[in-house]
Amino acid sequence: MLNFFRNKKIILKWVLISTFSFVIGTCGYLSLVQHVEANRSIQVIPKKATEDILFYKDTCPDCQKVYNEFFFKKYIMQKNIRFINLNQKANRKYISKYSLKEVPTVIQLTHGKEKARFVGNEVEKYLAKRPF
Repeated sequence: MLNFFRNKKIILKWVLISTFSFVIGTCGYLSLVQHVEANRSIQVIPKKATEDILFYKDTCPDCQKVYNEFFFKKYIMQKNIRFINLNQKANRKYISKYSLKEVPTVIQLTHGKEKARFVGNEVEKYLAKRPF
């Protein structure tokens, strides 16, 4: 009987440690996502770029809905995605260059040429259509 309670305590400790680790890991991941999303660094798109570009604003609720999925694809699945925050004044040159009308917008570039464009609600279709 004593052995049963001992095993129960060990199992309980492992459950608590696992739960604590999961919560800390999740909080850390979400904190990193928010930090990168709020990044307003100046971005330069290479002339012969072959990548997907997410144009967004960190203050846009629709952008925030899809940002986590793009973040996961770039940093966890190592996909070629560039994030351009249009709240950075220097990045606003891309509004006229790519004729951006709303955010979020995803543009697929192949050798610097626009291959496809997904705007607003279409971005979710892009995510469903293009499983990485």
